[in-house]
Amino acid sequence: MQRFSSVCRAMLVAGLVIPVGAACRSSSTGPGSSLTGCSGSLAVDVTFDPTRAPNFSWRPTCGISDLAVYQSDSAVWGVTVPGDRLLSPGVRYGTTPPHATVWTAAQSLQPGVTYRVQISYLVGGDVLGAQADTTFTVPFPLD
Repeated sequence: MQRFSSVCRAMLVAGLVIPVGAACRSSSTGPGSSLTGCSGSLAVDVTFDPTRAPNFSWRPTCGISDLAVYQSDSAVWGVTVPGDRLLSPGVRYGTTPPHATVWTAAQSLQPGVTYRVQISYLVGGDVLGAQADTTFTVPFPLD
C-alpha cells in the first residue's frame, strides 16, 4: 500500500534520472538549519556504494521528512523525521539517519528484484509539500 498520493515523479531510463522540473522551498526547517524543505518536482537518484548498498539522493538539494522503499506494495524499509530535522540527500539503505524513526525495519534486498524508493516532504506533518519516486533493481547480491 502506498503511503502518499503521487504528486511529483522522477523517471529512471537507462540509468539516467529524468526530472520533470525542480524547485526548493525557501523557508527554514529549524533554528540554525540551512536545509530547506522540498517543494515542486524532484529527481531521485539511486547509486550503489562500495559495500553494494543502495544510496538515495535527490535534486535539488533540499530536505525531506519521509523515505520508504517498496517491493510491489509492501514496504521493505521506511523512515520518517520531524519537520525540524529534515533528511538531506545521501541516505544509505538500512542505515537509520540521525533523528529518524524507523517505521519498517530494513529487509534484505534481492538481486534482480525491482524496488521503488519514494521520498516526500510533509509540511506540518500532514500537508504534502513535495514527493517523488523511482524504481531500481539490485544488480548483484548485497554483502
